[in-house]
Amino acid sequence: MGEIVAESIVKEEIITEKVIDKQVIAKQEIIENNDQLLAFVNSLKEEEKGKATIEKYKRDARRFLAYTQALRPAAELSKESVVSYKESLLKDYEASSINSMLAAINRYLGFIGREDCRVKRVRVQRKNFLEEERCMTSAEAKRLLMTARRQGKLRTKMMIETICTTGVRVSELCAFTIKRIRKGMIQIHNKGKIRKVILTKELRAKLLQYAAKQGIRSGVIFITKTGGSVDRSNFWREIKEICKAAGVRQTKGFPHNFRHLFARCYYEIDRDIVNLAAILGHSSIETTKIYTVSTYAKVMKKLNQMGPIFRE
Repeated sequence: MGEIVAESIVKEEIITEKVIDKQVIAKQEIIENNDQLLAFVNSLKEEEKGKATIEKYKRDARRFLAYTQALRPAAELSKESVVSYKESLLKDYEASSINSMLAAINRYLGFIGREDCRVKRVRVQRKNFLEEERCMTSAEAKRLLMTARRQGKLRTKMMIETICTTGVRVSELCAFTIKRIRKGMIQIHNKGKIRKVILTKELRAKLLQYAAKQGIRSGVIFITKTGGSVDRSNFWREIKEICKAAGVRQTKGFPHNFRHLFARCYYEIDRDIVNLAAILGHSSIETTKIYTVSTYAKVMKKLNQMGPIFRE
């Protein structure tokens, strides 16, 4: 990590964002068939990266290529053009999102042999509290479950409850098969790793009861009406609708927030971040730390309990 490079080429500075956006859109079709991009995607597949990871890296690399080619011919790819792209991201995205995009771009640049064009991540001070408008509480999650049940959205209800109880990712729900649920242990293969998720007796019973009501006797239990895998975007949209009906902030209505809720609740009981990292399937404890940050209200409560250091 280091300071954000401020200097950029004058020619690039005079190109307005609107012009760039139009050129980016115009080049999307050409870039989609870019030989280097296709080879990059294939290399990720050979490394057995997750489907979601591959799609994200492809999307980030494609957008980056469209931007740089809108500025100058692809043959003139330079460190300055990459820095210019990084600075353009700062106008529209949060630092965490930018760093995620830069990780994909740097990976792509390394693949094509242009390590000299790699850029540093945006330096971010670790948050010491979560924003209340994005932090899901246990009470709110319970309201969502009750609302989903009242609306007859049993699949959505069980998906929410499963994530809140196990901490799995939405993409990992495809590992919940009848056979594994009966054993009380879910084996998940994700991001090149295999981990086992333990089911509580209560959750195990609820999942089997749900499957029985849906007439599912084998295979994956979270499926669409046509028998396919549950679409992430559909799940997200249903959560937004349930949030509105339950009186929960829309900013809290995203699937990954239930995984955050599980992590915070588990950490408050166990206080073992190494164990939590293993449960969540994190390779780095630094990633897990993001899930253990307290809310603004809790930080304020502790400060008030501490009281003034100097008393008159």
